[in-house]
Amino acid sequence: MWQDIPDTWLLEIFQYLKFQDLVNITAVCKKWQRVALDETLWRKLIRRTYNLKNTDLAPGKDSWYSEYKRFYYHTPAIESEVLTDHTDEVLDVAFSHNGKYVCTTSKDCTVKVWEIGFPTTLKYSADLKEMLEWSLTQYAVFNKTDDFLLVCGVNINGPYYNEFFMGHGAIFDMTQGFTIIRVMGMNPPHLFADWADTEVCLGGYATNHDHLTINSFKVPDKRTRMNQETVKPPDPQEILDNTDGNRLCTFYADCNHTMNLMVANVPIKQKPPTPKCDINRNANSVIYNTDRNNSDTCIKYLIFVAGIHDCIILHKLKDVQTTKDFDEANAVRPFSYDVIRRPGQYISGMKLSHDHRYLYFNFREAVKVEENEEWEDYLHLKENLQVNVIDLQTKQIMPDIVYEGHKGFSEYPAWYICLDTSDDIVASGSEEAKAYLWDRYYRCLITTLQHKEGVVNGLEFNPKDCETMVTSGDDHTIRIWRSRNRMKTLQPVDSSYL
Repeated sequence: MWQDIPDTWLLEIFQYLKFQDLVNITAVCKKWQRVALDETLWRKLIRRTYNLKNTDLAPGKDSWYSEYKRFYYHTPAIESEVLTDHTDEVLDVAFSHNGKYVCTTSKDCTVKVWEIGFPTTLKYSADLKEMLEWSLTQYAVFNKTDDFLLVCGVNINGPYYNEFFMGHGAIFDMTQGFTIIRVMGMNPPHLFADWADTEVCLGGYATNHDHLTINSFKVPDKRTRMNQETVKPPDPQEILDNTDGNRLCTFYADCNHTMNLMVANVPIKQKPPTPKCDINRNANSVIYNTDRNNSDTCIKYLIFVAGIHDCIILHKLKDVQTTKDFDEANAVRPFSYDVIRRPGQYISGMKLSHDHRYLYFNFREAVKVEENEEWEDYLHLKENLQVNVIDLQTKQIMPDIVYEGHKGFSEYPAWYICLDTSDDIVASGSEEAKAYLWDRYYRCLITTLQHKEGVVNGLEFNPKDCETMVTSGDDHTIRIWRSRNRMKTLQPVDSSYL
């Protein structure tokens, strides 16, 4: 009887089944398996379930069935662990490049490094209120080799407080038992910091509101490093005199509105390889010289938010000096850098794609309230957040690519909203206790990851396993999310996950 049912009838029935039910019925018989794997069925199902913005199959993907399986089975949507060791809001998460560790910073002024596993365990913890008299730790980033961890923090009420001396940085040596080997002043604190290479990091320096200097700080050699007995806060006068670090470049910028410093190694748009004659071959034969070193294949850019949070600065770095001598080649002159302007928008966070080709940024629309007031006095921000993308090779915004649905409620100056990407997914925090995950190509919402309350402050994919993600939030928790596929390998099958 069942064998006599027309394929069209089966397709009509099957389209109302859930993913796991469809997978199960492929084992009933060969006919049902053939119909259940029909591409028209899965194309209709994925479009109805996920509201695709781009309805063509993504380049390089095999089928609509495999795409639905990727959304449902390989996206980190299952909360597998909740870590509660922090006693205040958790502000940031940062993975090591090898994917083995994740670092968290918090308003409780500790920095913690966790070893990813099942269960995930605490490997290192440092209290920077006790060690350096900080008020909070807010941002962290590993260098490329994962030997060093740069942590940024703020001092707002200690004995070293000064209007231009609130931001601080500390470098931890991961190879020597998580010891602090250098401390630095980095202002303004909301600029954060980044690594320029494996042993040099960049941070801000400001003694007035109109000039922003970028300083470079080198990891000290082992002979001159601090140890746990000699570590102390940096001398305030050294920082105010700009002797702590090495001047790299200076911008005319309102320091109150600069944010999110990062260094990008943007791949150069490759030209066709140059043919050259080979005297050992015949006259019609050519060979191609494709040898390139790193300097030939990438351009290093310094990137940060400026203006009134409505501009993104792109400044090409020719070299990163580590001596006290100022390199005039890096002096920033008018019109010597690129400015991507977004009038009427408030940029609240940025993140590079893993290959540094694209820059993703969160923004909210800004609305004028009183025409006769200063801009920052009458700036009202709409609740709806959006993510746009800049192609750093062309330095152009890709207008058709928008990810939306998340919200922000804080008024000007608005809260920083985190971002991250994997090969297939764009993720963002929000001020509604959720992280949002969209597909990069189809621009559709795949799932949301729920916290208890407040802002999801930090999130990041494991760079070695995009089926694992970590989020952090105002609810004092760190949550580890894994795909259904990963959960099956970690513990006995629980049907509630499937």
